[in-house]
Amino acid sequence: MTMTLPEFLDWEPTRATLHAYAKVIGTVPRALAEPHPKWWHVSLKVAPEGLATDRFRPLGGSDFTLQLLMDLVDHSIKVYKDDALSYQVSMTEGLSAVQLADQLEDHLRSLGVNVELERTKFEGAVIGDYDLSVVEAYFRAVSAVDEVIKEVRESLDGDIGIVQLWPHNFDLALEWFSPKMVQYEHNGEISETPAQINFGFAPGDSSHPSPYFYSCPLPFDEDAYTELPLPSGARWFQASWEGSILPYDTLVRESDFRSQLKDYFLTVYRLASPLLSE
Repeated sequence: MTMTLPEFLDWEPTRATLHAYAKVIGTVPRALAEPHPKWWHVSLKVAPEGLATDRFRPLGGSDFTLQLLMDLVDHSIKVYKDDALSYQVSMTEGLSAVQLADQLEDHLRSLGVNVELERTKFEGAVIGDYDLSVVEAYFRAVSAVDEVIKEVRESLDGDIGIVQLWPHNFDLALEWFSPKMVQYEHNGEISETPAQINFGFAPGDSSHPSPYFYSCPLPFDEDAYTELPLPSGARWFQASWEGSILPYDTLVRESDFRSQLKDYFLTVYRLASPLLSE
């Protein structure tokens, strides 16, 4: 039977819970893993059981590796020391983000790893419901989209990132980097960064509450892009960020959603990459 993308009904409370726990999990490799210059060490990857950190050896001379997993099949958070499960807690228990962090810190100390997680990354995170059927729908969707974005990656040229889920926004994303360097302002500081295009799947936010796909050229030239045609359902977007958007609902129940989504991402790439390389 041909797979279609599942609908997300009453998604927001469960999304908030998953997002909060992802933020906590991301602070563990942030504190303990060898830093990557593009911060890839803090991201999660789509795995057969859920969302997982890379396996890493804690800084400080540890002789073992750690990996954390948000298991979306049996709905628990797990820590693996080498290949052995060393900690597990259910995501259905309603733990707050701070409570989860406390438990992770205690467990890591029991392994001889002293760490204080960066609580500003998750303090105030709201824990909502944990609806098993909604989580299962999300996992089917993010797994399918992960496969599509990996196919897109194979079609790109040049310097290409990896497909990863960022805990801070809970979005699955891929970055393409131009050889051209541009100035970029962030938090009042100006730095140089490669011009780039992001391709991703976001669970919804204040500017677009329902899930959506996005592809964003950086820097974004309104005059250059907004008159260029995009595939059906997609549009240029400038409400709270600049780029293009394809609402998730556009592809729900579409048997060829994979080819439509791939066409959307590659259309933005074909339009934007020449302009970002001039």
